[in-house]
Amino acid sequence: MALEIATIDVSGIKRTAVFESLTITQSKDGRMSVDGRYRIELRDSDGAVVAVTSQAVFGFNQEELMANPGFMTGYGIIRDLARRGLAQSNPELVTES
Repeated sequence: MALEIATIDVSGIKRTAVFESLTITQSKDGRMSVDGRYRIELRDSDGAVVAVTSQAVFGFNQEELMANPGFMTGYGIIRDLARRGLAQSNPELVTES
C-alpha cells in the first residue's frame, strides 16, 4: 500500500511580519539610502511560531526618503547618532557645538 501526502486545513493561523533589520547608508557623495527586512511568521492560536515562510525586503533612495514630511527631523537624529558613534572610537574627530 503506497503512502500519499494529505492536505490538512489548519484554523487559527495568523501571518505576522517581524522586523529584523534596518540599514542606513550614506555614500561618498552624501546621498542616503535605507534598506530593511521583515521575516514573515505563521503563528498558531496560542501565539507560538509554527513556521517562518519568507522575508519581505524594502529599500528607499534619497528622493523617496525626502518625500516623507518627517525626513528632516529623522535625518537630524540619524546624523547625531552617527557623530556620537564616531566620538566613541575617535573623539578627536568630533567637536561639541
